[in-house]
Amino acid sequence: MLYGPDGRVALSVTTKHARPEPQPEAEERVRAQLKSIDELLDVRWFPYAILNEKERSFEGRYGLVCQWPQGDKRWELYQNGEIEDPVDMLGWFCEDIHNAESIPVSVDSIEQKVVELLGKCDATRIPHSTRLRQIVERNAKLRKDRRSVVTDQAEDVARTLWNLTGKHDTSTVERIMREISGDS
Repeated sequence: MLYGPDGRVALSVTTKHARPEPQPEAEERVRAQLKSIDELLDVRWFPYAILNEKERSFEGRYGLVCQWPQGDKRWELYQNGEIEDPVDMLGWFCEDIHNAESIPVSVDSIEQKVVELLGKCDATRIPHSTRLRQIVERNAKLRKDRRSVVTDQAEDVARTLWNLTGKHDTSTVERIMREISGDS
Protein backbone atom coordinates (compact mmCIF):
# COMPACT_ATOMS: atom_id res chain seq x y z
CA MET A 1 0.00 0.00 0.00
CA LEU A 2 1.06 3.54 -0.66
CA TYR A 3 0.05 6.29 1.72
CA GLY A 4 -0.56 9.97 0.96
CA PRO A 5 0.89 12.92 2.94
CA ASP A 6 -2.17 12.95 5.19
CA GLY A 7 -1.68 9.26 6.14
CA ARG A 8 -4.60 7.92 4.17
CA VAL A 9 -4.22 5.04 1.72
CA ALA A 10 -3.45 6.54 -1.67
CA LEU A 11 -2.99 3.33 -3.63
CA SER A 12 -3.66 -0.25 -2.72
CA VAL A 13 -1.81 -2.85 -4.72
CA THR A 14 -3.18 -6.37 -4.58
CA THR A 15 -0.92 -9.28 -5.30
CA LYS A 16 -1.91 -11.68 -8.00
CA HIS A 17 -3.11 -15.10 -6.85
CA ALA A 18 -0.33 -17.70 -7.02
CA ARG A 19 -1.83 -20.46 -9.15
CA PRO A 20 -0.59 -24.02 -8.74
CA GLU A 21 1.76 -24.92 -11.56
CA PRO A 22 3.30 -28.22 -12.68
CA GLN A 23 6.43 -29.18 -10.76
CA PRO A 24 8.52 -31.33 -13.16
CA GLU A 25 11.10 -32.46 -10.57
CA ALA A 26 8.46 -33.46 -8.02
CA GLU A 27 6.43 -35.10 -10.79
CA GLU A 28 9.39 -37.30 -11.78
CA ARG A 29 9.98 -38.32 -8.14
CA VAL A 30 6.30 -39.21 -7.74
CA ARG A 31 6.26 -41.07 -11.06
CA ALA A 32 9.28 -43.16 -10.03
CA GLN A 33 7.64 -43.91 -6.68
CA LEU A 34 4.37 -44.91 -8.38
CA LYS A 35 6.16 -47.14 -10.90
CA SER A 36 7.90 -48.90 -8.00
CA ILE A 37 4.46 -49.65 -6.55
CA ASP A 38 2.83 -50.73 -9.84
CA GLU A 39 3.89 -50.17 -13.46
CA LEU A 40 0.34 -49.19 -14.46
CA LEU A 41 0.15 -46.25 -12.01
CA ASP A 42 1.13 -42.77 -13.14
CA VAL A 43 0.75 -39.10 -12.22
CA ARG A 44 -0.78 -36.51 -14.57
CA TRP A 45 -1.15 -32.75 -14.45
CA PHE A 46 -4.71 -31.64 -15.22
CA PRO A 47 -4.53 -27.89 -16.01
CA TYR A 48 -8.27 -27.24 -15.54
CA ALA A 49 -9.04 -29.59 -12.66
CA ILE A 50 -10.82 -27.16 -10.33
CA LEU A 51 -12.66 -23.86 -10.49
CA ASN A 52 -11.35 -21.36 -7.94
CA GLU A 53 -14.50 -19.28 -7.46
CA LYS A 54 -12.67 -16.68 -5.39
CA GLU A 55 -10.24 -15.98 -8.26
CA ARG A 56 -12.79 -16.85 -10.98
CA SER A 57 -10.36 -19.07 -12.82
CA PHE A 58 -9.54 -22.72 -13.33
CA GLU A 59 -6.50 -24.20 -11.63
CA GLY A 60 -4.49 -27.32 -12.28
CA ARG A 61 -3.97 -30.26 -9.95
CA TYR A 62 -2.08 -33.54 -10.07
CA GLY A 63 -4.09 -36.73 -10.29
CA LEU A 64 -3.42 -40.43 -9.91
CA VAL A 65 -4.17 -42.42 -13.06
CA CYS A 66 -3.97 -46.10 -13.86
CA GLN A 67 -3.07 -47.13 -17.39
CA TRP A 68 -5.18 -49.91 -18.82
CA PRO A 69 -3.66 -53.38 -18.77
CA GLN A 70 -2.90 -54.85 -22.20
CA GLY A 71 -5.84 -57.27 -22.06
CA ASP A 72 -8.43 -54.56 -21.30
CA LYS A 73 -11.37 -54.56 -23.74
CA ARG A 74 -11.45 -50.75 -23.81
CA TRP A 75 -8.23 -50.56 -25.88
CA GLU A 76 -10.43 -50.97 -28.94
CA LEU A 77 -12.25 -47.74 -28.02
CA TYR A 78 -8.91 -45.95 -27.71
CA GLN A 79 -7.64 -47.32 -31.02
CA ASN A 80 -10.87 -46.23 -32.76
CA GLY A 81 -10.45 -42.72 -31.37
CA GLU A 82 -13.57 -42.88 -29.21
CA ILE A 83 -11.53 -42.38 -26.03
CA GLU A 84 -8.72 -39.84 -25.81
CA ASP A 85 -6.50 -41.42 -23.15
CA PRO A 86 -6.19 -45.11 -22.15
CA VAL A 87 -6.21 -44.48 -18.40
CA ASP A 88 -8.61 -44.53 -15.47
CA MET A 89 -8.65 -41.50 -13.19
CA LEU A 90 -8.30 -42.79 -9.62
CA GLY A 91 -8.11 -39.60 -7.58
CA TRP A 92 -6.36 -36.33 -6.83
CA PHE A 93 -3.11 -35.60 -5.02
CA CYS A 94 -4.65 -32.93 -2.82
CA GLU A 95 -6.61 -33.10 0.40
CA ASP A 96 -9.96 -32.03 -1.08
CA ILE A 97 -10.43 -31.45 -4.81
CA HIS A 98 -13.65 -29.52 -4.12
CA ASN A 99 -11.76 -26.90 -2.09
CA ALA A 100 -9.50 -24.63 -4.17
CA GLU A 101 -7.50 -23.80 -1.05
CA SER A 102 -6.79 -27.49 -0.39
CA ILE A 103 -3.13 -28.25 0.14
CA PRO A 104 -1.37 -30.80 -2.10
CA VAL A 105 -0.14 -34.07 -0.68
CA SER A 106 3.58 -34.06 0.09
CA VAL A 107 5.79 -36.12 -2.19
CA ASP A 108 6.94 -38.18 0.81
CA SER A 109 3.40 -39.33 1.63
CA ILE A 110 2.42 -40.35 -1.91
CA GLU A 111 2.37 -44.10 -1.17
CA GLN A 112 -0.11 -43.57 1.67
CA LYS A 113 -2.34 -41.43 -0.59
CA VAL A 114 -2.17 -44.07 -3.36
CA VAL A 115 -3.30 -46.79 -0.94
CA GLU A 116 -6.15 -44.52 0.20
CA LEU A 117 -7.25 -43.75 -3.38
CA LEU A 118 -7.05 -47.38 -4.51
CA GLY A 119 -9.12 -48.39 -1.50
CA LYS A 120 -11.90 -46.04 -2.65
CA CYS A 121 -12.10 -47.50 -6.18
CA ASP A 122 -15.21 -49.46 -7.06
CA ALA A 123 -13.26 -52.21 -8.88
CA THR A 124 -15.85 -52.56 -11.64
CA ARG A 125 -13.35 -52.22 -14.51
CA ILE A 126 -10.06 -53.19 -12.91
CA PRO A 127 -9.95 -55.28 -9.74
CA HIS A 128 -8.13 -52.64 -7.66
CA SER A 129 -8.70 -54.51 -4.40
CA THR A 130 -6.79 -57.44 -5.89
CA ARG A 131 -4.13 -55.09 -7.27
CA LEU A 132 -3.80 -53.38 -3.89
CA ARG A 133 -3.39 -56.72 -2.13
CA GLN A 134 -0.72 -57.72 -4.66
CA ILE A 135 1.06 -54.38 -4.19
CA VAL A 136 1.09 -54.72 -0.41
CA GLU A 137 2.33 -58.33 -0.64
CA ARG A 138 5.04 -57.39 -3.15
CA ASN A 139 6.20 -54.44 -1.05
CA ALA A 140 6.31 -56.63 2.08
CA LYS A 141 8.41 -59.20 0.19
CA LEU A 142 10.77 -56.47 -1.08
CA ARG A 143 11.21 -55.10 2.44
CA LYS A 144 11.86 -58.63 3.78
CA ASP A 145 14.39 -59.32 0.99
CA ARG A 146 16.17 -56.01 1.63
CA ARG A 147 16.21 -56.69 5.37
CA SER A 148 17.68 -60.15 4.67
CA VAL A 149 20.45 -58.65 2.51
CA VAL A 150 21.36 -56.13 5.23
CA THR A 151 21.33 -58.83 7.91
CA ASP A 152 23.56 -61.09 5.80
CA GLN A 153 26.01 -58.23 5.23
CA ALA A 154 26.07 -57.46 8.96
CA GLU A 155 26.79 -61.12 9.74
CA ASP A 156 29.63 -61.15 7.19
CA VAL A 157 31.13 -58.03 8.76
CA ALA A 158 30.81 -59.52 12.24
CA ARG A 159 32.45 -62.79 11.11
CA THR A 160 35.29 -60.90 9.44
CA LEU A 161 35.87 -58.77 12.52
CA TRP A 162 35.78 -61.85 14.71
CA ASN A 163 38.32 -63.65 12.54
CA LEU A 164 40.57 -60.58 12.59
CA THR A 165 40.71 -60.71 16.39
CA GLY A 166 41.93 -64.31 16.19
CA LYS A 167 39.25 -65.74 18.42
CA HIS A 168 37.04 -68.61 17.42
CA ASP A 169 34.30 -68.91 20.00
CA THR A 170 30.78 -67.53 19.73
CA SER A 171 30.13 -64.01 20.93
CA THR A 172 28.02 -60.99 20.20
CA VAL A 173 28.82 -58.26 17.70
CA GLU A 174 28.94 -55.70 20.52
CA ARG A 175 31.62 -57.73 22.37
CA ILE A 176 33.68 -58.07 19.18
CA MET A 177 33.49 -54.33 18.59
CA ARG A 178 34.59 -53.62 22.19
CA GLU A 179 37.53 -56.01 21.86
CA ILE A 180 38.68 -54.51 18.58
CA SER A 181 38.44 -50.98 19.91
CA GLY A 182 40.40 -51.95 23.01
CA ASP A 183 37.66 -51.18 25.51
CA SER A 184 37.57 -54.69 27.05
